[in-house]
Amino acid sequence: MPSRAALLMIIAGLATAASLLGSAPAHASCMQSPLISPHRFTGTVTAVSNAGRTATARTDDGRTVTVRGSDAGEPNAATSVDRTYQVGAKYEFHPLNDTSPYQDNACTATHQIGVSSANPSGPAAGGGGTASGEPRTSLWPAISAAAILLAGTGLWLLRRRTNKSATVRHEEPATAES
Repeated sequence: MPSRAALLMIIAGLATAASLLGSAPAHASCMQSPLISPHRFTGTVTAVSNAGRTATARTDDGRTVTVRGSDAGEPNAATSVDRTYQVGAKYEFHPLNDTSPYQDNACTATHQIGVSSANPSGPAAGGGGTASGEPRTSLWPAISAAAILLAGTGLWLLRRRTNKSATVRHEEPATAES
């Protein structure tokens, strides 16, 4: 029975490692290219609320505006297209409407200015978690977990092999010397 339990743990560990290595950050459920707004403007976020999804921004032309990056108003509610903002970051906003409070979401071309991005139409890189609306994912924990799992499996198999060979030696009949 111990060997079945160990085998089950190995399979579960391998499945966990595979899911960690194979998973990617979830993206918004946008079906098209980011929407470029005819009402775009630039500004710096001075305050956030609603879990970072509502921003108060000072525009480059001196206005103070509100930008809502989500239709979800409750703190524990969320949608698949929520956009979050970071205080102190400068953005080029591409809202869906033409007056404050502006409506925005992860499907628009809103992006941080001054932060390089591998994909110009995608979210800005370097902002991490709440700045870009996507979770920051690192492969190091998954690689470490997989290495530990593989090392543990190797040690378990080596120990099992050693125990089997010791058991076989003890079970060999003694040869009679006459």
